[in-house]
Amino acid sequence: MASDVHVIILPDQAGWHTTDKLKVPDNLPLVCIPAATSELNRAENVWPYLRQTILGNRVFKDTDASIKRVC
Repeated sequence: MASDVHVIILPDQAGWHTTDKLKVPDNLPLVCIPAATSELNRAENVWPYLRQTILGNRVFKDTDASIKRVC
């Protein structure tokens, strides 16, 4: 990423997002969302939707079949 570009990343507080082992460039600050606020994490909203519309109350032959259904 170019050094004149500045991007803010909003990760949750998972250990792999907050570890000192994670090397984050100066122009890419991490601003962690508060704990227990799944509504702020857009990816968390995908699972209820999938359960209600695509995956719920169904039996799949195997993992590949469930992946195909989601795709």
